[in-house]
Amino acid sequence: MTVTDRLLAGAETYAAGFDKGTLPLPPALGVAVPACMDARLNVYGLFSLTEGDAGRILADPAARAR
Repeated sequence: MTVTDRLLAGAETYAAGFDKGTLPLPPALGVAVPACMDARLNVYGLFSLTEGDAGRILADPAARAR
């Protein structure tokens, strides 16, 4: 199985069980979260976010802590 196949299978599984369609489109907390691209960072877990809380998680190589 290629990485693409794995990702597509995951997307199909996620879509089949998706039950968040009743959430309002504007993010509940009214925020977007800038974050670095470190794959080890789980931004949802870090800030205790769930679906519908934040507008976007913006992973950018320039968004790094100094």
